[in-house]
Amino acid sequence: MRIRFALLTIFLSSAMLVCAQVKLDSIGVNKLNGGLKAMAKDDGLVHASWGFCLMDPKTGRIIASHEPKKSLTPASSQKVITTIAALNILGRAHRFETYLEYDGTLAKDSVVTGHLYIRGTGDPTIGSLRMDSIPYDSLLRTWARQVKEKGITTIKGHLIADASAWEDYATVGSWNWDDIGQYYGAGASALNIHENMYTLYYSSTSARAKIDSVRPEIEGMTVWNDVTVGGSGDEAYIYGGPDDYYRYVTGTIPANRKGYAVDGSMPDPPLFLALEFKRILGEEGITVLGQATTVYALKRAGIPVNPTRRLIYTHRSHPLSEIVYHTNMKSHNLFAESLLKAVGKKQTGEGSRSAGAKAIEQYYSLAGIPMDGMHVEDGSGLSRLNYFTPETMCRILVHEMQQDSWSEFLQSLPIAGKTGTLKTYADNTTAEGKIQAKSGSMYKVRSYSGYVRSKSGEWLAFCVVVNNYSCGSTEIKSILEKLAVLMAGV
Repeated sequence: MRIRFALLTIFLSSAMLVCAQVKLDSIGVNKLNGGLKAMAKDDGLVHASWGFCLMDPKTGRIIASHEPKKSLTPASSQKVITTIAALNILGRAHRFETYLEYDGTLAKDSVVTGHLYIRGTGDPTIGSLRMDSIPYDSLLRTWARQVKEKGITTIKGHLIADASAWEDYATVGSWNWDDIGQYYGAGASALNIHENMYTLYYSSTSARAKIDSVRPEIEGMTVWNDVTVGGSGDEAYIYGGPDDYYRYVTGTIPANRKGYAVDGSMPDPPLFLALEFKRILGEEGITVLGQATTVYALKRAGIPVNPTRRLIYTHRSHPLSEIVYHTNMKSHNLFAESLLKAVGKKQTGEGSRSAGAKAIEQYYSLAGIPMDGMHVEDGSGLSRLNYFTPETMCRILVHEMQQDSWSEFLQSLPIAGKTGTLKTYADNTTAEGKIQAKSGSMYKVRSYSGYVRSKSGEWLAFCVVVNNYSCGSTEIKSILEKLAVLMAGV
């Protein structure tokens, strides 16, 4: 009797599982499987390492695949892993806070006997024009007026940028040398400003390219220009590491241009913030008698910093859900690295890359996601040491569909042929508008991770990652667009 009951239970469970499956077009599935076999024989992929997985979120069943358990470097698809973890660990409504503080005393003559501090907790959006239409100097002027409203007219000590909530070294050690000088290679500090970037404005003739201005101006920074004229696009590269105030630029820009912009990463964002805030305080009639400096610089000089301070003003960021939106929609590396370190701080008390990576891996492990074949090296995907399997990514995407944060996460993903980094992907095809995914791209790496609508209108989770393809970027995009069309036909 017990055996019959057990068999009946298994039968009913299986029947319920089948009923719960996404309704699929069998002809579409067959075409997709045929397309995968054809892809494997494509000249551009013959020598490549690549994997694909399409998963039914209702059952966790793999619908179609090609080497779904192969560990692959994803580039910016890594941001899926980071943003999902951040939404669920920090919370959708989380806001970063930045504090204006002073130590010593505030005398009746409006003089602070100690120092003025800007203490950060990792907000990557301070002075970011993508979040607000307010330039960073206007924001700092608002802060200066808060100091004035406190009745302060003079600070006898220094203006100190305090980024000690996170590790001192903002840049990830495994990032490429030719990335860290570019705007997208700006590391995440506990104090960020203007997305930690500056812009070189060029003018060019048919024979020469020269730098006309640098905005914002970085005090003490020297730029050696070795850029020549050639080509039709931006092929200029800025070289220089963290705390290095010597930058050199090589490569080419188009001929006969004015105001041509090339963006780079700031050498020391906290120091730049301190210097700019001191300047603006002076314009608002508030005198800082000491220097603009940082806790990091004082620590290197062996000078102790007073932890006992009084609060003047608290600046709060936009909610985390909005930061996640920009992180995925525009593939923003600085935002992703900030989320990684914020997760590390929340879970371990340590605001570092390594702590964030461990916390994120632990989050998925506790959620029941198989972690073999996956490694988190950074938050953005700029490191080539990140890897995961297409199947693992699909299980992460399915897991997120069961969370309260899924609607915010889904809204952050670009739509094929419509928005963000997928605006030209699969446009004018039957897949246009039916895929929402995070793309990833670096030299010889291309990936897409997200969701595709089936013919029945339900979401399926998918991931495709290609490493070391032998064709050009246009060709690999075309191959993966054909895959998108086949997925949309399931």
